[in-house]
Amino acid sequence: MIFSIYASARQLSYTTKIRTRITGRLLNVRSGKRLGNFEVELPQPDNAPVKCSRECILETVGRNARLLGMDLGVVLTKKLDWLAPGQGSAKGKMGSDDAGIASAYSLEFTGFTPDDMNAIEEYIVAFRGYEHHRPVSSSLRSAEYWYETKSKAARLNRNLRLMMEHLGYEGRVTFKGSSFQIEKINKRKTR
Repeated sequence: MIFSIYASARQLSYTTKIRTRITGRLLNVRSGKRLGNFEVELPQPDNAPVKCSRECILETVGRNARLLGMDLGVVLTKKLDWLAPGQGSAKGKMGSDDAGIASAYSLEFTGFTPDDMNAIEEYIVAFRGYEHHRPVSSSLRSAEYWYETKSKAARLNRNLRLMMEHLGYEGRVTFKGSSFQIEKINKRKTR
């Protein structure tokens, strides 16, 4: 969550009118996707003494910002609630692990031919929770994809292992942080 506090003061002959507002944005830190935003402000400017100094203005803004910050937190929590697994959506309440915010992963394939990668790509787009993917790099024996899914890492790990089994590939799937490495073990051909 990123928030900013804005204030303005207008000095009148009998008072100083101080406006305070706070804007907040929710971002998915893995993908950079904006999840929502909102702005709160007092319905009317706050009154301060006639000759309100800089410290006086900051004190008034601080008092108002604390109250507005609590309101902003409640609003953004409600906006985010429908994205949280197990919360707002009907799927999430039923225990599905693919409800909520999409997570981004790096999928690195090593030892696979271009034909192998065509078959693999058919599988990864069919995985439950799939959002989208894009190639990052590619060569004759390796490929890397940026992959976004609403599934948790454990489900994606399982899906990748099952994919290898279904396609008849020997290999290994390793995972660390937000990166999966899928390596094909090529056997020597007998003569």
